Order: sequence, then C-alpha cells, then structure tokens
Amino acid sequence: MDEPTKLDQVIDQLRADISAQSRSSEGEGNPDHLKSLYDLCLSLETRFRQQSQIEDLEEAVDLGHHIESLARAVDHPYLTWFHHCMVESNPSHEQMYPGSGRMKDWTNTSAPDRFGSAIAWADLARDAVQLPLAIRAYRLALLLSDRCTTVQFDMDFQNHFLSRKDALRLAAKAAACAIEAGDIKTAVEMLEQGRSRTWSVIRDGTYPLDHLVEVSPDLAHAFGEVCVTLELFSVPPSEYDPFKEVRPQQVRAALEKWHDTLAKIRELDGFSDILRPKSFESLRVAAVDGPIILLNIDTESRSDAIILLKEGDPVLVPLSRDNLPKIVSQITKAVASLNGAVRSSRPWRNPDSPLGTMTGCLRLLWTFICKPIVTRLSELGVPEQSRIWWYPPGMMAALPIHAAGPYVEGESNLPDIFVSSYTSSLLALVKARSDWGNSVRGVKLLAFGMSNALPKVTSELRNLSTVFGSRAVIRTNDAVTKEQAIEDLSINQEQGACTHFACHGALDIHKPFESSFVLHNSNLTLRDIVRSTGTLGMKHLAFLALCHSAAIGDLEDAPDEFISLATGVQVSGFRSVVGTLWTMADADGPDLAREFYESLMQKGAYDFDPRDAALSLHLAVKGLRERGVPVERWSTFVHIGL
Repeated sequence: MDEPTKLDQVIDQLRADISAQSRSSEGEGNPDHLKSLYDLCLSLETRFRQQSQIEDLEEAVDLGHHIESLARAVDHPYLTWFHHCMVESNPSHEQMYPGSGRMKDWTNTSAPDRFGSAIAWADLARDAVQLPLAIRAYRLALLLSDRCTTVQFDMDFQNHFLSRKDALRLAAKAAACAIEAGDIKTAVEMLEQGRSRTWSVIRDGTYPLDHLVEVSPDLAHAFGEVCVTLELFSVPPSEYDPFKEVRPQQVRAALEKWHDTLAKIRELDGFSDILRPKSFESLRVAAVDGPIILLNIDTESRSDAIILLKEGDPVLVPLSRDNLPKIVSQITKAVASLNGAVRSSRPWRNPDSPLGTMTGCLRLLWTFICKPIVTRLSELGVPEQSRIWWYPPGMMAALPIHAAGPYVEGESNLPDIFVSSYTSSLLALVKARSDWGNSVRGVKLLAFGMSNALPKVTSELRNLSTVFGSRAVIRTNDAVTKEQAIEDLSINQEQGACTHFACHGALDIHKPFESSFVLHNSNLTLRDIVRSTGTLGMKHLAFLALCHSAAIGDLEDAPDEFISLATGVQVSGFRSVVGTLWTMADADGPDLAREFYESLMQKGAYDFDPRDAALSLHLAVKGLRERGVPVERWSTFVHIGL
C-alpha cells in the first residue's frame, strides 16, 4: 500500500476538522465550517489532477454544490469571495460553482467585493472562450464600478477605488472581449462607460444629489442616507465586530432600499436614465459633426480602432495585434524626455531612445495606428480637410496622434489630411452641444498671466489685448491670486468669456481633481474651477498656454481614461479647450495665441463660435510649421472638445 502523501494528510485533517465543526453548537453555521469545506473542495480537485481518481472529482463537485447551498441558507457574508476563489480554481468546471451565472444576485456583500468577483469571473470566462458569459460579467463589473463611485461621496475615496489594479484596464478588456464576439456597438458602450468614470466624478461631484436636491429634497436626503450606509459597508468588518453575524442582512436591506429609492428617482422628469449605462444610439450623436475614432489597446490580447459615424454601424479597424503596446510604450517614454529640451530652438534628439527623433515617433504612429484608419476613412467617403475626433485610452494620452505622418517628401501627413481634435468622452461632446441655444452672445476674454515666471507672457498678453480691445479682462502676476481667479471665473463666465491661462500648470495623474494652475499665492485646482463655475452651464473656450510636465507613469498603471490638464478643463464645463501635451516653448506663445484668436474672431465678437477653435488652432500651428519651427514644438498643441 502506498504511503500517504502530504496532500492525503491535509485532506484527512480537513475531514476531521469538518466533522468536529459539525458537532459544535454552531453546526454548519460556523463560519470556519464553510472555509474548511472550501479548502477540502480545492484539495480534492488538486488530488484529482495529480492522481486522476474520479471519486475525488465527484466529491469536489458535490462539495461545490453543498457550499453554495449552505452559504445562501445562512446568507454568508463571504459568499461572493467563495465564488471568486472557486472561479479562479478552475474556470472550465462550471458545475462546481453553479451560482456564478447569477452574479447579479450576489447581494449579501459590498459592491467593491462583488466588483472584484465579477472581474475575476469575466476574465476567466473569456479565457475559456465563453464570450457571452464574459461580456455579461464585464457589464456587471462596469455597473458595480459606477455604483462604488456613487456611494463614495469623497472625491479622493472615489479616485482611490478607480486606481485599483483590477479597475485600471477594465474598459479595455471588456471592449476587446466584445470585439472578439463581433459586438462592436457593445464595445463602444463599454469603452464610454469605463473611460468616463474619473472625469464624471469631477464633472458631477456628488451627482445625482446636486441636481436632485433642487427637484426633490426628500428623495435626495433618502438617497444620500442609503449611500452613506453602503459606503460604511464597503469597509470589511473587524473579526471582533459584535454585529458581524447580522451584517449580511443589513447589507441586503440597504441594497434593497438603494434600489427602491433609485426607482423613485427615475420616475422624476429628467432623471429616467440616471445611473444607467448609455446606449449606443444615445452615444452615436456625438459624431454628428464628424467621425470619432475610439482607440483601444488591450495589452493581453488585441488592439483596435472603432470609427463612430453619425449614421450606420460603427466600423472596426484592427490594428497591430502583437507589438502595438510595446511601440506605444517606446513612444511614450521618448515623449516624456521632451519637457527638458523642447524650449530650445534646436531639433530634439534622444540618443538613448531607439526612436532617435520626434519624426521617428510620428512615423511609427502613422504606420501602426493612423495610416490604416486614414485609409478606412477615405474608403468611407470622409472628405479631406474635414474634422475628426480622436478618443484615445489613458496609455496614449501623451502621444501626438494628430501630428502622425510618413514625413517623406511628396506624401501627406495627418495634419495635411484632416483637422484633428480629441475628446475625453463621447458624452462630453454630447453635453457641449446640449445647451447651445442658451449661449451668451458677444464673447469676452478673461486672461491670467504670470510674466514673472514665464518671460514671453507679457508679449502674449499684449497680443490678446490688441485682438480683444476693451472686451478683455487681463490679470497679471500679483493680481492673479486664487481668490481673484475664482471671482473672475464666476463673474466673467456668466457673461460669456473665453478664458486664457499663461502660467505653469501641474497634472496630478493619481489625483486628477488636484491638477492645477500655478498662480501668485497658491494653485487653482480643477476642483476649484468646478466649484466656482459649476452652476453656470457650459462655458465657451479655455486656452491653456502652459509650461508643465505631464506625469507619465508605467503603462501598467495607466488608467483607461484620457487624463490630462486639458481634458480635465473640458469636463469641468468648457465646450472647447486648446492645450499642450508637453511643455511649450516660450517663444511660441505670443505668435500662436495672436494667430489663433485673430482667426477665431474673424466673424466678430457677436458671431463667435467655439466650434471654430479647432480650425483656428490648425491654421495657427500650420503657421509655425511653415516658419520652420521644429516638429516637437508645434506638435504639442492640441484641441479638445467641440
């Protein structure tokens, strides 16, 4: 007879523990009993894989069903965790965890716990090529992500949740799975839902309470109260918590109240779609003025572009499957080194980079990303010199996609073919058009400049004064305090002003809400801008003539969202934003600003249209190119929004 192995001894000990637990006063309700059953289930499955004894597999399957029924019978607080672990143990044996198909019913634990379990199930279902099941699980994970940020009212807590490693790449993985299943419309919905989470927090703040309180104070109070309760339940209980045994029932009751209150809110006019994922049909209207290219890179599987048109189905353009993440990483690292050199008048070269020059970066972007997309746009009949919008993931946020090209004599580069803009989300474009009829006529300019920090700001502001004359309010140096800026933004935005910042800026990619403009006495954060202008509706235009270093982290830590100081300003309420991807050269500010505003104001102050900003920037940058300004200097300028 063979000597018992260590695994055999573990199984024997677990059987003894389970027998003793069953005889205890708590019986099968003992929390340790479920854990021991689970350990025995895994151990039997492991021994089956080692020794191929069919009775071990049969017992493991029976134990899986028994654990499921016991956990549900006592409403065990770690039921979701059991599902999570069982899924990870063997995704091919669905009969071992039969409740996994009822993921939406896992209501006896907190949303963050269910979020992690849904992602685990989705990933493993996708690995097993169970794509419909994987898509359903990814949808649930995205929904739970929204719920987690809804019940967390503090922006820092919200951002901490969105920085979870399993949350960072959720939209990319979910969309790639939908593309594999041939469901491109669902891929668009998932990208939008997953990529608008961080900026929706700063755009909406404690949404929906801010808007709801004006319509129904009682419902707003009830919803806020239940959200606070759920927020408390998002923290795991202490081992010595005297209420640990009744916690599952409390969580279930709070969730039921949350659903009931939300149902009542949705009965109110204007709130029917609150906290619902947006449908493809509601998103496609973002492309009414031109095609939008959604770029998606799933580092584990595939890379694609989706062309969203105002009519017809979205068009898939598969990109390089294997090496695109590596190429994006190389270009991102090369661009990150620009900040210390771009203010020089000499062309940028990086001997430590395999790409060597900015032109090398732009050629790679053209070959692997833009060329196949431009070819498809041409086949779709999109006319040259028309506008297109780029909707990139976070890992591509610092890349000058708009400037890509072969850079070979006789061939056209992307700036010669289309007028490019970017957007942080599809809904940002939809929202920018939503109250267009309420726009203030007769545009003004509000400018903040720190000439004691940047040498060319005086010339830049002088040019703005020449263009706008008496319609300009210009603050400089000591007058540019945080308090004065907040007051000016509140007053002048109500009167329909454009806002021009000529100062240093700071992007905080880990706390985007604290990204800021460096003023005389302190920093003006995006949070400050939202608070000072949030009730004024959409603002016209912001021009960010900034010198700043964009924080570029590892691709593994990059969120799905397009996070930059300019996109932050867009979602804080500006229809149109001009910004930079990296530090701009001091010498370029005065001429570029003058040419931009002269073009923008050709129709006069009373016929000003922020939709002309993209073309005005395009023409101003073209002027820099024609004057021989190095590519790394002119390619930093981007237009975002309408």
